[in-house]
Amino acid sequence: MSKHLLFPLMLVAFVMGMATTAQATTMASDLWLFDWEIGYVDLDSSNANTSGWSFPDTSSNSITVGGNCADSGNNSGANGELSMTLSGLTPGTSYSIDAVVASDDNDDVGDYSVLAGFTSGAANQTAYNNYQLNGVNKGRDVAYANRAETGYYLVRLPLGSQEADANGQITVYFNEDVSHTNPWQSAGGRAMIDGLVYAETAAIPTIPGKLILSADRSGGTTYDNDDSPGGRPFIGIHDGETDPLEASFYGLRLGATTFSDRTFCVDGLSDELVGADYVRTFLGDKGDSEADFSYDITLSQDVERVFLMVLVDDRLVSDDGYVLQEIVDGVVADFAAAGEFVDTGWDIDANDSGTAHPLSAFGAWVPTKDVLGDPITYAMGATPSGATSTYMIAAMVPEPSTYVLLIGAAMLLLPWRRRS
Repeated sequence: MSKHLLFPLMLVAFVMGMATTAQATTMASDLWLFDWEIGYVDLDSSNANTSGWSFPDTSSNSITVGGNCADSGNNSGANGELSMTLSGLTPGTSYSIDAVVASDDNDDVGDYSVLAGFTSGAANQTAYNNYQLNGVNKGRDVAYANRAETGYYLVRLPLGSQEADANGQITVYFNEDVSHTNPWQSAGGRAMIDGLVYAETAAIPTIPGKLILSADRSGGTTYDNDDSPGGRPFIGIHDGETDPLEASFYGLRLGATTFSDRTFCVDGLSDELVGADYVRTFLGDKGDSEADFSYDITLSQDVERVFLMVLVDDRLVSDDGYVLQEIVDGVVADFAAAGEFVDTGWDIDANDSGTAHPLSAFGAWVPTKDVLGDPITYAMGATPSGATSTYMIAAMVPEPSTYVLLIGAAMLLLPWRRRS
């Protein structure tokens, strides 16, 4: 090799090495924040009292911001209380605060749990069991999922709103949840605190009205302690009639959780789908041996019609050899003719333990009520028994610029006749 080429190649290798190294650590700018949020503050020794906690803990450095977090371990509360203070706030102003915590993405409910609040003392704090977004957490979002990290992801825990004190500060307190039990360890639940996201409460927009008012599930699969202790995250133990968990408050977006019984989240999506209301269906229903599960969908009557969508997993093609249009036609056969739900060309990527699974959006305009003004129920049917995956359900009322695209896609599929 010419020595004249050696230095440029060495330089390229060096730069590529730098890029690879940089990608290994999550940055605050990587987090999936809302437009109205002021930002994220990473927990460090200047703003937190971590006495008794493992800090800086670097065991999950490829997902945590800055490569470290405060880890309680599994010490049944023996490590004491952690506190973190936000400074530089406007005194007397109310701020909405989410904690950002590291969690595992096991298929089974894990051992991660924490007590958190704005008052010192475990008795004054809220339990966030398993970080799995049940109870007070359901409908919230993942803060970040790194495809290079298959062991952990960052979850947002909504702590509520608090006024900054006269010094422009708000302190958040964390304790290990000693009452939490888990299948694998005898000690209390483990907590891994990474930092805080904050916004002025007054800046937060009103949560949009739901387009999908209800999704009544029936005939689905059951998952109980015989399958795995604690059941599936996020839903836990469930049977075939258990209805889906609430979707992300602000619709489809980066970090929105996709299924009720998996830890998948959206880590990529078409611009046209941002904000669409959706249903967190059960991925486990793919194993329905009878292939008879269904979702009865009722839509808001505040609008005359909506663009109703089936987002079907592309693995049904790549792994199973099905044709997506035929799968969708079967799902909507109760109320729509074959081909009526058209491929929009839009999709989302659902992050599954570091791997992105694309789901393609098929949709059609449907009325929300009948001629008498009563709500219409749309029955979504099953995918084939034993299929690799299944589908999600979404709905939206697109912006005017999107109408042209949707009408054009539908017209391309109409049977045109040549004049004689």
